[in-house]
Amino acid sequence: MHRSGTSLLGNILHTLGIPFGKNLIGANEHNKKGYWEDQEIVAIQDGLLIQLGLDWWKENSVDPYPKDFFLSPPLLNAQQKLKEVLSQRMEENGGVFGFKDPRTSRFLPIYRKI
Repeated sequence: MHRSGTSLLGNILHTLGIPFGKNLIGANEHNKKGYWEDQEIVAIQDGLLIQLGLDWWKENSVDPYPKDFFLSPPLLNAQQKLKEVLSQRMEENGGVFGFKDPRTSRFLPIYRKI
C-alpha cells in the first residue's frame, strides 16, 4: 500500500490545480515534500483498520474482511464520518477536492455509497 508513488501523484495533482485542503499531514524525513494526506480521513481509515485488527504496514493488511463487515455499526459510523468530511472539504474548496490515502484501496466499497 505505502511507498507506491501516491505522494508523487498527489503533488502532481496539486500542481495541476486540484486542492487537497489545509488539514494535511506535514512533510518529514521520510517524505520531504509531504504526504498529501488529509489528517482526518487518515484517522478515520486507520480507525477502521484497528477495528479489523489490521495494520497497514503488515502483511495482514490484505486479509479478507470479516463476514458482514460492510454492514457493521463501526463501518457505517466511519462511512458517515467520511461523508461529512468529504462534503466539508468540497464546500471549503469550491466543489473540487482531491485526497489520497493508500488505505483507501482497502475501503473502496465504502466510497461507492458516499
